[in-house]
Amino acid sequence: MPTADGAYLVRPGSVIVEPHLAGFAWDAVRQHAERRRRNGSRLRPDEEALLQVLRRAAGEHLRATPNGHRGHVSRSGADMAPSSELTTKQAAEELNVSTRHYRRLANAANVSPLGRNRWHRDDHLAITAHWKDAS
Repeated sequence: MPTADGAYLVRPGSVIVEPHLAGFAWDAVRQHAERRRRNGSRLRPDEEALLQVLRRAAGEHLRATPNGHRGHVSRSGADMAPSSELTTKQAAEELNVSTRHYRRLANAANVSPLGRNRWHRDDHLAITAHWKDAS
């Protein structure tokens, strides 16, 4: 059943998030996941999958809209947290592996980059946790 403004739909056993809200949902779930990781908890595979699906949906929505414009003034790089993204080289150096091996680790953890050679810090933490668990 849609809300009064059609922001979401609920069907038995599922919730459908409209594309323009995927980024908001991803950010909320990502922050919750990060709090759990800091407390020593792990995400279940279905929770990790939800995080990845929301991240991809948010990225697809931004790529589909002109200049990533979502009805508000776009943020510049200057007002975004500098630590929220890493390059592949930076991420690989943190784990003391090659960039090629880092991409393999990301693939094994079912994590994809934000863009070419750009990784979100939380995705990097998930890759690191997956790598440590596998070792």
